[in-house]
Amino acid sequence: MRPSTLDSYNSALRKWIQPFFADMHLEEITPRTVTDFMAKKLIPANLASKTRRNIYNLLSEVFEVGVDNQLMVENPVRPRVHRPAVIQEEKPTLPIEKFWTLICELPTRRDKALVWTIALTGCRVGEALGLRQ
Repeated sequence: MRPSTLDSYNSALRKWIQPFFADMHLEEITPRTVTDFMAKKLIPANLASKTRRNIYNLLSEVFEVGVDNQLMVENPVRPRVHRPAVIQEEKPTLPIEKFWTLICELPTRRDKALVWTIALTGCRVGEALGLRQ
């Protein structure tokens, strides 16, 4: 697991999951409790749908560990009831005129090559910067 993934999990646990469930005993947590969590914590938070889904997936995995370790009889997360939809948001694109303006104003061939690489491959800036000659 990548360190950034682990950091993301820890952050979601601290910010969203632990504050809601910390004072509950495992046997008290039911599908209704999870419904309350979704309705009271995640939906009002105005999170991106992908973030909401990631927190939901982490919550389900946490409870699966409880089931696997016989701390719970069953996972209270119910995909048909609780699983948030991920809404595909259209990402803004740079109009071709502005792209050409950008290319023309870049000072070095290396900068131009970097922008062309990103534009043609769709890779992230960090990924493009990690490429070697």
